[in-house]
Amino acid sequence: MTICLHIGHPTERTFPGLEACITGYVNRGGFKALCGEWQDVRHPYDHQGSLDARDFCSNVLARPGPVLLLKPIKSDVLADIRTRLHGRTQVLVGEACDEPTLAQLLAELKRGQDAGEPLLPIDLVVGLLIVRKLERDHFWGGDAKGYMWRDNVPKGRGIGPHLVSRVPEVLNTLVLNEYLIKKTSNGKPKFAVNPDQKHMVYDCLRDRDFVARAGQLLRRNPGTVTAAELADLDDYKDPRV
Repeated sequence: MTICLHIGHPTERTFPGLEACITGYVNRGGFKALCGEWQDVRHPYDHQGSLDARDFCSNVLARPGPVLLLKPIKSDVLADIRTRLHGRTQVLVGEACDEPTLAQLLAELKRGQDAGEPLLPIDLVVGLLIVRKLERDHFWGGDAKGYMWRDNVPKGRGIGPHLVSRVPEVLNTLVLNEYLIKKTSNGKPKFAVNPDQKHMVYDCLRDRDFVARAGQLLRRNPGTVTAAELADLDDYKDPRV
């Protein structure tokens, strides 16, 4: 089956010269030299940096392949696309102002495709690793021993040093959406998995995703990491509730 590379991009009106840059790179053979027999499929945004996420994702799933979304794109549209394509294909967001920068983004997608990835939103991965760590270590609230100090959440095994900077914001998102509970002791915050939401907690670990508002919020940051970050996540096929 031919791999299709889906390129979402702003129009000439929004970003003068970018469409011509893409066309020139393809016509001059740069695309074929880098991606071989891949087919490029282009999806222009409207003048507000938006497109119909449902139609776009249906097209991607009908003609499978990685996705490159060139900035600027509306953050809510980006979040919707990532939700719909979660775990199915790579979705890379980047900036291109000329053929060399476009080639760099395409090379990153090609390497990921060759490695069998998709890339996942960084905050989504951090959220899953946090919930997994607290669940695995039996921090379910109750007495003082049922909570983990915030400073200890990124320590030890489970959350790599390149992810640590995202931990504070993701913790807040998980508390606001009731995956975690929080209490303060001696002026310092500590966290636990929410014992009143066990089904929701284990659903997210089993599905490797968060529902509703939490899932949207954890996809708004454009940063991505490889799905291999979740390689040690337990299977969770059987509900533990």
